[in-house]
Amino acid sequence: MEKGRNCSLEYILQKDWTKKFKKLEEEVIYIVGGLYGNRYALEIINKMAQDENAKIVFNGDMHWFDVKKEDFLRIEELSKEGIKLLGNVEFELLNNTSSLGCGCNYPEDVSDGVVERSNIIHNMMKENIKGDQILNDVKERSKTLVLDFFGKKIAITHGDEKSMSGWECSNDNLKLESRKKELDSWFEENNIDILATTHTCLPAVYDNGRNIVINNGAAGMANIQVETFGLFTRIAKSKHEKAIISREIGELFVELVKVDFDIEKFKLWFERIWSEDSPASISYKNRIINGTSLAIEDIIV
Repeated sequence: MEKGRNCSLEYILQKDWTKKFKKLEEEVIYIVGGLYGNRYALEIINKMAQDENAKIVFNGDMHWFDVKKEDFLRIEELSKEGIKLLGNVEFELLNNTSSLGCGCNYPEDVSDGVVERSNIIHNMMKENIKGDQILNDVKERSKTLVLDFFGKKIAITHGDEKSMSGWECSNDNLKLESRKKELDSWFEENNIDILATTHTCLPAVYDNGRNIVINNGAAGMANIQVETFGLFTRIAKSKHEKAIISREIGELFVELVKVDFDIEKFKLWFERIWSEDSPASISYKNRIINGTSLAIEDIIV
């Protein structure tokens, strides 16, 4: 088993995971995936949520660059009002072996260097958090959540509808006609209207006219060309002024909303922890500063 490229059977979601659901009192939902330990992004998301009384659901990988214990615990404290689900980063903190590394389940087209560096980053965090009581809280987190929201069923998880670290809701995979047909059938069979995911680090939206798959990419890191803002998923009966993508399903708007965190503050914090030759700098610093290769129009597949 290759560290970082494989996941255990524990990652596989139960086939009936969509059957149990809950209702929220709030009328706005924020789904925040891939925060990656960026407290500057989280502070802004918290303020935005407070301003419109939104409920925040963190659907995994809240942590990544925050390998130092004090930074990790600060993210936990700043997110205490939200619903927290597991991502592979959190789940592997609970794994007493190191056989799966980061648990990212990287596909073959991701270089060995990226995989190796991710395993190093995760191991640093794991060593720093080992034995802390916060892990008792992490253990209580679920892999999935289904919400009944204004008559629509919203299924939320980290990876895809099959696995907590699945890549089948990536921008590339959602472009495949075979994958779209598979999802169309899954929506119908499970009586789900919206599937909200993250994990793959790049945003994607698939809208078949009846159902929507929305992958927010990264809340705590750049997502598109040139720009440095993060993105989260917002679902509500109103539009948001900072939405870069907005789709409608019934009376709801399903949106990708900008997180305009202070890039200079984040960069200074990042550089204090991660030197130029560190695994995080080599893998992520260019993206943090310069964005990705994706244009906004590439998000809708």
